[in-house]
Amino acid sequence: GVVRNLPAVIGLDKDLTKQSTEIKSRILKNVDMIEFMRIAPKFSPTSNPDLVSFFRDFLKLKKSHQNDRQGGAWHPSGGEQSAPSYSVDENALSQFKHPVAELVLQMRTVQKNHGYVTPLMVGGKYVHADGLIHASYSNSVTVSGRLACEDPNQHNYPRRAHKEVRRVVGCPPGHKFAAFDYGQLEWRIGAMLSGDKTMGQEIRDGQDIHGDWTDSIGGKFVPNRVNENRKNVRDAIKMFWTCANLYGNLLEGLAWDLSNEFGVDISPRALEPFFTAFWRRYSALGKYQEGLIEKYWQSGYVETATGQRRHEPMARNECINHPFQGTAGHLVINAQERLSLAAYEQDRPSLQPIMNIHDDLSFYLPNTTLEQDVWDIARYMCTCPFEFVGDVPLMVEVSVGDNWADKDEIGKFSTGDFT
Repeated sequence: GVVRNLPAVIGLDKDLTKQSTEIKSRILKNVDMIEFMRIAPKFSPTSNPDLVSFFRDFLKLKKSHQNDRQGGAWHPSGGEQSAPSYSVDENALSQFKHPVAELVLQMRTVQKNHGYVTPLMVGGKYVHADGLIHASYSNSVTVSGRLACEDPNQHNYPRRAHKEVRRVVGCPPGHKFAAFDYGQLEWRIGAMLSGDKTMGQEIRDGQDIHGDWTDSIGGKFVPNRVNENRKNVRDAIKMFWTCANLYGNLLEGLAWDLSNEFGVDISPRALEPFFTAFWRRYSALGKYQEGLIEKYWQSGYVETATGQRRHEPMARNECINHPFQGTAGHLVINAQERLSLAAYEQDRPSLQPIMNIHDDLSFYLPNTTLEQDVWDIARYMCTCPFEFVGDVPLMVEVSVGDNWADKDEIGKFSTGDFT
């Protein structure tokens, strides 16, 4: 279990309650809303039917088609035919140029964050008799083989924007919260499984692959944003370009997602030179993906390097995604198991992971043994018994602090440090 930081929980509850009240007041004081409530006095900003009545029937705002995905499972976007309905979801509201739409989005964010805090109050449903938070993990829920987490789902707690919510998890006295995050794990898995020599060499050289594409694609389409906040652009390029290509997204889907993310029109034709360069650079990865699709059509399943199969039906992206994501999940679980066994056999509770957040394992480390514990945990995580790893090194980034949110990076370790 993890330690609940009660002062942070109480403080966040008060702050989020205040924010919610203030946002609701601003919505109800909007000029258009005041006029609308003369005919709909029971309007609630949390009611989707009420929001549809306001935006569609009263303001006559047209439904945005920008986020409608067309086509079936094998369409380049990987999406399904969207229903012809009037939506007030996040994508739709972000297209409405009206202050109430922006305020509703803010309120939804506050309410979502409040949902992480309320169950941790005194008597909350996620606080056990020992005062700790005991989340439940399972690898039989997700089709990918990754661990699922519930009660509470710690995987969903905000990581960057609004990361203060993570302060609800604190530390025992005399300990530090230490997070060990596998760096670029799925990209490394891609190099391992495909045998792509370029990918492997770039990883061994310590090259920032996501940064390379940030400078080329970001420099072409959003140069000002790169100059203002390169890290945010890099995060977007990692998600919607590098990893999206790894998972088999096609040109039209990539252009679509990058356009939505950056708020600029990036056509498939404009993006095509980068797409061609990517697959020329990583040709073995492309051939491996083609082999996965061919195997799926022949046998009706794909599998991870550890042998977990996923059977049809699957979308094109799912066929390619499963071997990478599932293998990565099993590698993390294997490290967690070996560390848990070491904690038992060596009578060192500090080696027992307390949380698993995708590619991240977290620990409570005593101040007196911090340096040795960091070294030993990194060694277990960077040295892996699976033969498929080959000569592709693993890497972990270590951050330490007084709670889950407020941590500082203290170093990086790779396989070469221990061999």
